[in-house]
Parts: sequence; structure tokens; C-alpha cells
Amino acid sequence: MPKFWRLDRWVHQYYDLPLKEFLDPWRDRLLQHFYDNPPPEGVYNVYCNIEEFNNHLENIINPIIHEYYSIDPRYERNEYNIYVQDNENYNSVWHNHTEGTASITGVMYITPPQQGGGLEVLNPPRVPYSIAAKENVLTLFPAWLSHRPLPQTDNEKRICINYSYSSYKRPVHKISGDLW
Repeated sequence: MPKFWRLDRWVHQYYDLPLKEFLDPWRDRLLQHFYDNPPPEGVYNVYCNIEEFNNHLENIINPIIHEYYSIDPRYERNEYNIYVQDNENYNSVWHNHTEGTASITGVMYITPPQQGGGLEVLNPPRVPYSIAAKENVLTLFPAWLSHRPLPQTDNEKRICINYSYSSYKRPVHKISGDLW
């Protein structure tokens, strides 16, 4: 199991995951998928419907969800989206994932930028703080928590996979007792 780090009540990180070795070979294919399927106006992610990729990622993430969170096992659905930005093309818009039955939202980076490009969350009572983009780290937070990608100053592509875990029951973290 990965190492758990509780940044605060609403943001948890999991380290020492085999994300880089898994994600790197997919880099070009995911970029191509993003550019071949441009998101509609007002949407910034592209749904990842690459079954082989999604299945392998579920084998990495679902054990974390089941090990660390009390959830409703009767309904479980994962969704993966691709978001790409650089210093000229980005959408730093506050949003959350309260549509549908999303319970847990996450982000992982294939290519984190060298300068900027992290994640900003708006913790209750609306206090923003930034989280640096890092390799081999899965950042999870409640789907209702407002967040946004931050601009970056370097021109390298920031490729990240955004994750939504859906269940009927609000998750409870087994170690901290946090109800999301």
C-alpha cells in the first residue's frame, strides 16, 4: 500500500505509487486522444474511453479507495478524464464534481510542470491553498470541494488524469474519520 499523507481534513495524498512507470508509456496516446476529441465549449477535460488504460488504473486506485475509505460497495464507478495545459493554453476555472453520484475526486500527473501548474483547492470556509503538481502522487478530495488547475510559466505540456469515484454513500476515511 502507498504512504498516506493528510494535508488537511479535505485533501489526502498517496505517495510511492507506480504511476510514473505506468503513465509514461501512455503519454503520447493520451495527448493524441485529448487533441482528437476536443472538449465542448465550457468543458476542459476529455473523457478517457481507452479501456485498457482505465482498467489498469483501476487496479492501482481501487485498492486505495477500499483500504482507506468506507464506501458503499453496491455501486462503484470510476471515470477518468484527461486535461492538458501549458503556459499559453489553460483554464484556471473554479469547479467541483457534484453532478451525478461522484464522491471522491482525484488528480495525478503524467508530466507535472517545472514552474506552477499545481492544484488550488477552496477549503471551507472558502480559504484557498495550493498543492504542487508531483509525479507518483495521487491527490484525493471530496467531489464537492471547489478546485482549479493553476497556470504554469514553462511551456511543457502539463498532462494530468482527473479521477472521479462514484458511490451512493459519502466516504469516510478509515484512519482520520473524516466524512466527505
